[in-house]
Amino acid sequence: MISVTLADDDAQKSRTEKLLTDSDTRLAKIDRSQLTADGASTYDQAQQLTMAARQALGNHDYVLASGLAEKASLLANTIVLKAH
Repeated sequence: MISVTLADDDAQKSRTEKLLTDSDTRLAKIDRSQLTADGASTYDQAQQLTMAARQALGNHDYVLASGLAEKASLLANTIVLKAH
């Protein structure tokens, strides 16, 4: 049997918030107008995932928020790598 505790929720919430902050920081450094069409699409997807993750955090759905934040982070990393 799997048991989820408040400590697990707190840890997942903190990790998710850090991922979102890091993603926001990376995305803020990118000039979307300088990206290719594919890059701009990836940028938009990362932004949408970040917003959805924040909404899930607000709803205390930390599992969903974490998954969305991880995807946003991966996309943000991909854009940064393509931009440099």
